[in-house]
Parts: sequence; C-alpha cells; structure tokens
Amino acid sequence: MSRDTVVTPDSKMIYQISLNSKSLGLINPYLFVEKLRDEIINRMPSIKVRIVYHTKVERDEQALVELNCFLSHHLPNYQLNNVKEEISFIAASVQDDLNNRIEEARRSVA
Repeated sequence: MSRDTVVTPDSKMIYQISLNSKSLGLINPYLFVEKLRDEIINRMPSIKVRIVYHTKVERDEQALVELNCFLSHHLPNYQLNNVKEEISFIAASVQDDLNNRIEEARRSVA
C-alpha cells in the first residue's frame, strides 16, 4: 500500500533527496526513503511526499530512488527554510537510527 500523496499542480517542491546503492553505506536506500516518508508524514502532515523509483542502469551514479517533498501553500522564506531544516533533521535521525540497528545486529552476531 502506498502512502504517497497526490501532489496538486500548484504545489511547490521544497525538498528532494536522491539516493543510489552507495550513498548510505549498508542502509538499503528503499528502506531509508520509506522510513523517511513515514516520519515526515507523521511529524509534518501538511507536507506531501512522493517517492520515485528508478531502474538501475550500468553506472551506479544513477539514482535508484528519490524522495520529493511538496507544500501546497505559500510560506515566507524563513518558515520555508525552517521546514527544510526540519526535514533534513528527520532524514539524519532516520539514518542514525538505521545505522544503530545495523551496529546492534553486528554485535549480536559477533
């Protein structure tokens, strides 16, 4: 079931992250964007989130998955910057959480 929301034509993209298989180390980029989407939707319900999946090409530089965030109403620049910073903080928190889980799994098998 997709939790992606419908983005209206008047929506403005306020945040984008593109990931490939090398950009997150051991973290699966698909898992990362799905967890990030869920966190953004839970913390900031007015943000519309769309995940775009790409097929892998020969070069690994190609993004495999993108997460795009949209806002349908206008905000002053300072508030827009605050929203972008909050999304970046959420992304860093999700990445830290997944890295911690990987470390815990490594220790439990060792």
